[in-house]
Amino acid sequence: MYEGTRSPTIHTPTTLQEFDSVIERFPDAKLWAGGTFIMSRPGYYPSDENPDIIYLGPLSELQHISRTDRYLEIGSMVSIGQLLSAGRAVLPEMLVSCLMNSGTALIRRQATIGGALCTKGLRLALPCAMSILDVSAEVRTHKNGRGINRWIPIAKLYDRRGNLVLEKGALIVKIRFALQENTNEFTRFVMLNKPLIEPDKTVFFAMRAPFGSSNISAARICFVYPDIGLFLSAETDNILSSTPIPIAPKKIIEATDRLKAVVSTQLPDIDPLRLEYSARLLAGALQDINNVVFTS
Repeated sequence: MYEGTRSPTIHTPTTLQEFDSVIERFPDAKLWAGGTFIMSRPGYYPSDENPDIIYLGPLSELQHISRTDRYLEIGSMVSIGQLLSAGRAVLPEMLVSCLMNSGTALIRRQATIGGALCTKGLRLALPCAMSILDVSAEVRTHKNGRGINRWIPIAKLYDRRGNLVLEKGALIVKIRFALQENTNEFTRFVMLNKPLIEPDKTVFFAMRAPFGSSNISAARICFVYPDIGLFLSAETDNILSSTPIPIAPKKIIEATDRLKAVVSTQLPDIDPLRLEYSARLLAGALQDINNVVFTS
């Protein structure tokens, strides 16, 4: 036994009502899902400040997967591996690529969807892809001893710097995906480097760009720099939307130059190398849209 440390108390609620009661009595307790991120952090145990732990495993409400004609709903305790197995046929290709890049097969079997969205102080792959898709989270908060559920778009879970903005004790109950109709859409997900080993050198990039016979419509892009934040910008999206196809080289240069300017303003801590990576990822995606159009 390490001197000055104590083992944390572990609470195991089996219903959301029991969870409400526990989190009200222990508001500083740590929510424990798959544990893959928490256990990878330096000095997570032993520690002289081990908080109480609320283990979410017994909450069956968080483990359901259901589908309607319009939506796919995934409980927040569903693992990344389970989601890949159950939803591969209906999930967007970009999201499948993101999930496949979320650790090794062993990690994907253990890491949960809710945990991947709620990592403290470090944004990872899932927020990057889900922020530009039609995905919302059902978030449960607590007031006067009662649980209150509301739907929040994934992008709204984070501020402009990518910090998680859920209030203390909030719980993601499930995730809802809008099932997409078959349309012409270019999507891409890229991960550069190793986010948990070298977060200061890592870039995540996600893009979706529906297109018609003559132009791109409603393009959206997201960059995540794990140690700095998450980048979404309506201004950058608007530059790409309604762009004529094929995309002219001048337009690609304009878009990448504007991207670097907006990222530098929104995330002033960004380093020049990752800024250049980001510009080249966007330029490559725009050039590949031309290739897709020409070969379709």
